[in-house]
Amino acid sequence: MNAWQCKSADLAALTFRLLVNNPLRWLAYMELAKRGLVMADGRKLPDKTYAAPTEAMIGKLKLTTGRLQVHFAARSETDIIGLYAISPANTSRWCMWDFDNHDGSGQCNREAAIFYYDKLVSLGFNPILIESDDRDGFHLWLIFNKPIASEAAHYIGRWLTSDYQDHRLTERPESFPKQPKLTPAVKYGNAARVWGRHHTRDYWPKVFDGFSWVEQYEAVAILLDASGGDPSLIPSDAAPPAPQPTEARAHRIFHTSPDQRIERCLKYVARMNPSISGSRGHDRLLPVATKTWEFGLQKSDAMIVLREFNLRCQPAWTEAELEYKYGQAEKLNGPSDFGKLLRVTPDRTYPITSYRL
Repeated sequence: MNAWQCKSADLAALTFRLLVNNPLRWLAYMELAKRGLVMADGRKLPDKTYAAPTEAMIGKLKLTTGRLQVHFAARSETDIIGLYAISPANTSRWCMWDFDNHDGSGQCNREAAIFYYDKLVSLGFNPILIESDDRDGFHLWLIFNKPIASEAAHYIGRWLTSDYQDHRLTERPESFPKQPKLTPAVKYGNAARVWGRHHTRDYWPKVFDGFSWVEQYEAVAILLDASGGDPSLIPSDAAPPAPQPTEARAHRIFHTSPDQRIERCLKYVARMNPSISGSRGHDRLLPVATKTWEFGLQKSDAMIVLREFNLRCQPAWTEAELEYKYGQAEKLNGPSDFGKLLRVTPDRTYPITSYRL
């Protein structure tokens, strides 16, 4: 047995807790040899997938951790399942982006998937990036620690990759949920294949650890360490448009000296978790670098904060790595984000910690 099969019970429990939006229905995969087959009575079998259970069995047969364990211990394509992106209550626990390699843009896919992974990390999330097949296809997952409105999840999916053409992609990556919400005409929405064995061949995915691609036990360990991110980390421009604020609620700009900015940023960063090897430490530094950008710190001032944060990291980052992460933060966040934590709306507090600026 491989690592996925050995850890199938743990993976099933984690997946049920974090990813299942609708336990009443899921996506099942046809046997490869029977896909699209025309039966003697003229019926054509599904080309790849079908919804399970049947309409008559909905409510009587539910998705269980046992069924998910079968998926992770898969011996054939019929063991594999997909999960629907929207619950019956029009909420979503996750967003997923599918970087398919239909047109041979494999290297562009890889670079774009890593770019968007880094962008989510810079916001404070712990995304999961998976090489979903051995042909440069990738799935990027953003998981929340509680369900959010499906309309918000749909909007985030479109927002993240709105600049896909800047990354030499010929088409926007498919995002889930595909619909803002369920309707009488769209009863279940679309489903995404759960990470694990490929649905046509015996391929088991690699997982990105922040620097490189790992597989088998290292890959599974990253998944088992997955946790949902706080929806309050979603930036305002990634949320569905809201009514325009009145002038009385407009942002006030607080003018501060560089030393004051450094001091405020140090206090903020002191409440952020350090990088600890084996505990997704690679995902901790970029959010800190992003905060230095949002506090309006130039590189030399930002390095003061990053070096202070580095004292708590195990092992410590090199000076070159600290500078590289600041460069990433600058690249991933536009000019409008520079110094944004110096702008305060009177009736709003910023969400990452309880520390009041």
